[in-house]
Amino acid sequence: MWKCMRNGIMLAATLGLLQGCGGGTNTGPANINLAVSAGPSSDYSHVWITVTGLAYTQMASEVYSPTDTNWINVSLPQPLTIDLTALDNGTLNNLFSNLNLPSANYGQVRLFVAGVDSSQALQPSAAMLSDGNGKPLQWNNQIEYISAGTKYEAPLEVSVPQLGLFNDTLEGLGSGANYTYVLSFNLDHSIVPFVQPNVPGGLGFTMGSQIALNVLQNSGAIQGQLDTTKLCQPGGTTTGCASHVVAMAELEHIDSNGHVAYFSVENTAVDPVTGRFDLFPLNSSAYAGNYEVVIRGQNMQTLLIDNVPVAADASPSTLMIGNTLGGNLPTALSTSVLPVNITNSYTAQAAASLSTVSPVGSGAGYFAFMQTSTIFYIPMEIQWSPTDPYTGLLTVPSTLQNSNLHEGFYNYNTAPSWYADAAPSEGSGAYSVFSSGWNDNTTGLATIINSSTAASFTPPAPMPMPNLLDATVTAKFSVTNTSGYDRGQLVFMGLMGIANSVDISGLLGGTGGSSTCQRSTMTCTATLLAGNGTLLAPGAVYYAYLRLWHSNSSAFPTLLEEDSKGNAYYPVNLSNGGSKLTLSVTIP
Repeated sequence: MWKCMRNGIMLAATLGLLQGCGGGTNTGPANINLAVSAGPSSDYSHVWITVTGLAYTQMASEVYSPTDTNWINVSLPQPLTIDLTALDNGTLNNLFSNLNLPSANYGQVRLFVAGVDSSQALQPSAAMLSDGNGKPLQWNNQIEYISAGTKYEAPLEVSVPQLGLFNDTLEGLGSGANYTYVLSFNLDHSIVPFVQPNVPGGLGFTMGSQIALNVLQNSGAIQGQLDTTKLCQPGGTTTGCASHVVAMAELEHIDSNGHVAYFSVENTAVDPVTGRFDLFPLNSSAYAGNYEVVIRGQNMQTLLIDNVPVAADASPSTLMIGNTLGGNLPTALSTSVLPVNITNSYTAQAAASLSTVSPVGSGAGYFAFMQTSTIFYIPMEIQWSPTDPYTGLLTVPSTLQNSNLHEGFYNYNTAPSWYADAAPSEGSGAYSVFSSGWNDNTTGLATIINSSTAASFTPPAPMPMPNLLDATVTAKFSVTNTSGYDRGQLVFMGLMGIANSVDISGLLGGTGGSSTCQRSTMTCTATLLAGNGTLLAPGAVYYAYLRLWHSNSSAFPTLLEEDSKGNAYYPVNLSNGGSKLTLSVTIP
C-alpha cells in the first residue's frame, strides 16, 4: 500500500507523542505496556496467531537480524496464541506489561509469531485450543472459514515469521514515562486468500506483514448502533436482511503520485443481535483530524457519516445511545439507532490478471472498490479485495451493493443530519476500482464499473512509484528428491506482502510452470522493484521462501525458508540499486 497509507494513523500518533514526551532526549528507561487489537473480517470464523516476541530498533533503515545489536529483542515467557477475530469492538489482548526500554526515538518495531512450516513444532498455547469443529488446532497460525455450510481449517502462512510483522512508525519514548501501545491488525486488508487446489476447501491463506500502531493515551472510540429489525440474525435466514455488516473509520491518504482517497484505518464487525459496534483505538490527535465512518454490508445500502470527531483517552464502554455525552466519553454517532435500508447486490471479478497490467508483472496486490461522496468529492473505501498473489485475480468475486449512498453529517448529541439519498459521483450502484501491486507500491487510476460491467472489468494499471528501478533476480535450483514434489512456487515477500512469485512446477516434473523458468538450466528469473540508492532499506528488501506440494496429496504445502544446509534464501537486498542477483536454492 502507499507510504502515506502505511503510516497514516501511526505517524499522526507519533507526532503527538513526540511533542508530549520531548522526543525521548533523556537517557533513563521508559515503561511500556503492549496490547493487540484487530478489525475482524466477516469472511473468517477464526484467525489464530501464536505470538513469541517483539523487537525494537532506533534505526528506521535497519534490516532485522537476531544478531544485530541495534535491535532490542524481547521474548514472551511462553508463546501466546490469540484469536484475532475475538479482538473486536474495542477488545484488547495484553501481551507485555511493565516492559522497560531505553529512552530514545525508535524507528521500527516487529512482532514475532511462530512459523507454520514442518520444522515448527506446535506450541502448547496452540495445542490446548480447539477449532470450530471441536478438534485441536493443527498449526500455530490457523484460519477457519465457512464455505457452503462447511467449516474448513487451513494454515495461515505468515511468511518468513522469524523476521516479524512490521511497523515503521517512529516512537519517542521519554525517560520515566509510561506508555501503552496497541498493535492493530486490519484483517480485511491483511488476510489474503488464494487457490490451493489439492486441499479440502480449495483455499490457502497468507498474511501481509504490516501492522498499525496506536498510542492508547492518544486514542479514542466511535460507537454506533444499527436498527436490528433488518439485520440477519445468527442461524436465521439471509434473505431480505443485511448480513456481514462492517463499520470502518477512514482517514484521507495521499500516495506518491498525488492520488487522494479515504481508506479504513480501523474496522469492526457489527453485532447482529444488538446492532452495536465500537471503533477503537482511533488516533485523536489534530494530525489525524476527524473521521469518515462508512458502514457497509451485504444486501444493505452503504451508510456514510461525515466529519466524526474523537476525544483523547476515551475507551469503549456501555453504548451511550440516548444519553448526554461529555468529557472523554466515546463519540456516539447518533442518539438513536442508525437506519438499515435493504438493497440488492452484484459481484465483480477482473477480466485479466493484475500481473498483466502491473509495471513489474506481479499478481500480488489488491482492488479497492471506492465510491465518491457528493459531500466532499473524494473516493472512499467501500470494499477491499486482495488478489490471489499467484493468479492476479480475485479468489472470490467481490459483492457490491447496487444502490445510492445514504449520507449524513455528524451532529453532537443528536442524530446525524441525513441528506437525501445521493448517487455517488460514479453513478447509482457504481464504483471506482483502484488497483495496486505490493511490488509497485502505488495505486492505479480508477476504472468505473456498475452492475452491467463488474462481472468482468478491466483492472486499471498501477502507476510506478517515482524513481524506482527494476531488478532481475535469478534463482538456480537443485533437486535432491525428484519424486518428492511436483508443484511449487518461489515467493518473494516485501514490506506489505508478497511482492512477486515464480511457478517452479515445471522444474519439478509437474505440469505448467512459469515462462521465466528454464528446465535445461534449472533456473528461474523474477523482476522486483529496487531502490535508487537513496530509498531507505528495508523498502526494497525482499525475503525469499519456497512453497512445495504434491498434486496427488491433500496435504498443505511445505514452506521452506532455507536449504538443507541451513543457508537462508533471504534477504534479497535491492535498496541500493537494480543490480542483478543470483540465489542458490536446494529442494529436498
